[in-house]
Amino acid sequence: MMTAPYNLGVTTQLLNEVDFNMNTGSWRSVYTGTGRTAEEIMMDEIAAALRRDPVQFRLDTLKEERANSDYKYARQANWPADVRLHVFPGQDGNEPGGAGETSVAAAAGAVANAYARATRTKPRNFPINH
Repeated sequence: MMTAPYNLGVTTQLLNEVDFNMNTGSWRSVYTGTGRTAEEIMMDEIAAALRRDPVQFRLDTLKEERANSDYKYARQANWPADVRLHVFPGQDGNEPGGAGETSVAAAAGAVANAYARATRTKPRNFPINH
């Protein structure tokens, strides 16, 4: 499960696997893509219900341990001289999986919220078709 970046008090998370009858590997962000997208849609809706600016609401509820201002972009010069790669076997005899691309979720949430504002709808089914 993913850890929520926002401090909203006591929360619960439930992961229900859904068989899409198709390969979801192209989504490339494993569970966080869909989970974070839903979370960002809900953050906008909670902010609206509280009559708060959605960006300020997010900033006010971010957990303290997030220090993005200290983040430094990786450069070739920062690459360690000695790199060791460990590939672990997959679970239950399956092939190993990956962490995916975590930036997909933020973009998907932003697009879904922009769509919601433009159409005055609440996206609940994806892909969004209008």
